[in-house]
Amino acid sequence: MAISRIRILGLVIVLIFAGCTLFKPQLADSNKGKLLLTVGIKSYEDGDLKNAEIYIKDALAAGLDEKADKIKAHKYLAFIYCISSRTGLGGEEFKKAFELDPEFELDKAEAGHPIWGPIYRSIKAKLAIKKKSP
Repeated sequence: MAISRIRILGLVIVLIFAGCTLFKPQLADSNKGKLLLTVGIKSYEDGDLKNAEIYIKDALAAGLDEKADKIKAHKYLAFIYCISSRTGLGGEEFKKAFELDPEFELDKAEAGHPIWGPIYRSIKAKLAIKKKSP
């Protein structure tokens, strides 16, 4: 079974960072999640959804320091789940993004996507109703 170039690139980058921990453990630990997120998004953009999901989940597990990166990770996982016919999980990821930022918005093209757009709008509407409830 062939390993994709993106997967190999991701592993090389992670190994490089692992080697860096010998010299600057804090720097490597704080950047590992960001690095994994970057590789995950690149995998997504290349159409490698399986590896994109793995890297993005690993990024969240490794820790992302910035709230914007956490939101981005949940957004991309939502896209991946929705494209993969796992819309329930996609909705859960959108909810996680809204929990981090109640004003979370997709850009116009993303919100208009025929697969995840309706799920995003549905979650947004449900959360708006809950917000208005006493």
